Amino acid sequence: MIVFRVLLPVFYGMTAALYAVHFFSEDRPVERFLTPALGVTLLLHAGWLTLHTIQYAHFPMASPAEVFSVIAFATALIYLWIESMIAVKTTGLFILLVATIFQTISSLTISQIAKIDPILQSPLFGVHTGAAILGYASIAISSLYALLYLVLFYDIKGSRFSVFFNQLPSLEVLDTMNTKAASAGFTFLTLAIVLGTIWIEIAYGRLIMLDWKIVVAFLTWLIFGTLVLSKYLLGWSGKRIAYLSLTGFATVLISLTVVNYFLTSFHRFY
Repeated sequence: MIVFRVLLPVFYGMTAALYAVHFFSEDRPVERFLTPALGVTLLLHAGWLTLHTIQYAHFPMASPAEVFSVIAFATALIYLWIESMIAVKTTGLFILLVATIFQTISSLTISQIAKIDPILQSPLFGVHTGAAILGYASIAISSLYALLYLVLFYDIKGSRFSVFFNQLPSLEVLDTMNTKAASAGFTFLTLAIVLGTIWIEIAYGRLIMLDWKIVVAFLTWLIFGTLVLSKYLLGWSGKRIAYLSLTGFATVLISLTVVNYFLTSFHRFY
């Protein structure tokens, strides 16, 4: 397994480097290699996650290092889905840098866990947690597109023609990418909440609604539900969608930091 610990950050780093060359090059000479490189990296990572789950008989959520690796995989996977739909690759550098950082931290800090919480061996819990991570990864990508949108918007408004103006796609495309990621985040978060409700009922015999992690998850779900409905029913776009996306991501950061370490009760498994 140590081979994967070395190979995964290397492959993510090499893929991010290819996207960097693509971003800063005028003639885009490496464009045809980008998606295959990302696909190979994701296949390698999926193989490691599968082997790890089989070998240690638990979903990889038993330590922060395992969580970071799953986040890296989810982030890259959601980005590949968006890239395949929009056919724009100049934003991949920013997404894959995030994935590379998370996987590098994971590879440097991961170790064998002596005692595994039995909850982590539940298939339903694994699907619930996987949906939550895919949701949060989608939301993180949405917020990054929102930030890029605002940077480009104010560049254009201020008549500043920076590298972002020259290399990023149009505001309309960034708004579309933001919406796609936000819609995926809302969908996966909805699935996570539904499965989590079922799992709590099975595991504890009653619903537990007053856990801060659940409260913040519902708040995030409401924000992104509002975003999706406003986009498709009210025709919102541009800055309003971008700021709403960043607001939703702020609640995710609160959940992952303050709530995770100081306020949660039964959601801590390591």
